[in-house]
Amino acid sequence: MLSNLHVRRILYALLLLSMFEATPAAVWGADDSNINQARSHRKLSDGTMSRTIKGDVLRIEYADYVVKEKDGKEVRVHTDKTTQMMGQLKRGDRIEAEIIGPNHALLIRALP
Repeated sequence: MLSNLHVRRILYALLLLSMFEATPAAVWGADDSNINQARSHRKLSDGTMSRTIKGDVLRIEYADYVVKEKDGKEVRVHTDKTTQMMGQLKRGDRIEAEIIGPNHALLIRALP
């Protein structure tokens, strides 16, 4: 029998999956070819979907990084103790972030 924690994890994974699978190109503000170039999606081992964003750090507000993507869209990326930070990041750095759910960063790294 599944524990309460396992049921919650499964429901969370299904919710995230449905959010990313059902997102039309119009919501992203680009056609299909631009979506594939700007954001890559992948399924993690626990079934949740992640996406990768690239952009420049506009500002850092507590645990949030505000990133301006190539298309001009600003994205607030939240970090916490589970986020893997690769290097010391500062305003103006070009970064790549792997995020899940409502913009929670799993990994952030500086790009050359």
